[in-house]
Order: sequence, then C-alpha cells, then structure tokens
Amino acid sequence: TLRRRRRAFFFEKPVDVEELGCWDYYDVIKNPMSFSEIDRQIPGSRNAPPTPRRSSSTKRRGAPKPAPEPEHGPKYTRPDEFERDVNLVFQNACLYNEPGNTVHDAAVELETFFRQEWLK
Repeated sequence: TLRRRRRAFFFEKPVDVEELGCWDYYDVIKNPMSFSEIDRQIPGSRNAPPTPRRSSSTKRRGAPKPAPEPEHGPKYTRPDEFERDVNLVFQNACLYNEPGNTVHDAAVELETFFRQEWLK
C-alpha cells in the first residue's frame, strides 16, 4: 500500500511547524492534509473516531436525554473525496518544497505510485 512505501513517513502526520522550523507553512499551505487526517475520515478505520453506541436500556418517562455526541468532522462518502485528499497531501508537499528537496521528490514518487494503483 501507499503508506508502506519507503518515503511515506514524511506524510504520515500533520506538519509540525515548530519542530521543523517552517514558520511560513500555513501562509503557503491553506488546506493542510496528512495520511493520519485522511485515516480519520474513513469510517471503520483504526484512527477514525468511535461510532456512538445506542443504549440498550429502555427509556423511562421523564429521564433526561443523553448529551448529543460531538461531531467528528465529515466522513468520506465517495471514493473521489478520498482521492482528492490523497492528492492534496502531495500537492501541498510540492507547493511548499522546491524540486530537488527530499520531501518534494518523495511526493512526486508517491503520487505517481498512487495514481497507478488508483487506476487498477
């Protein structure tokens, strides 16, 4: 899979601007994306927020309603939504990093691999 590729680790987590010292990252990149963020949008993924469980107990008259579950953001409902975000990971890397930079070159390599696999 894509995440098992040799240089995929660059894209696993959101960019840590403090750790990397890339203070202008959010000035350049308006829609950050990472593999872990994509994972959170896939229903049933190991990193997806838990699905709320329904109570099996019977309702009692006058019992207070439970608090609503917090929203965890949108979930992918179509394959093209997933594809869009994977491509965004690579577009961001190529926009922020110049050609010849290790991260830029890794993004180009992985994007090519992703496109080939996606079309199968």
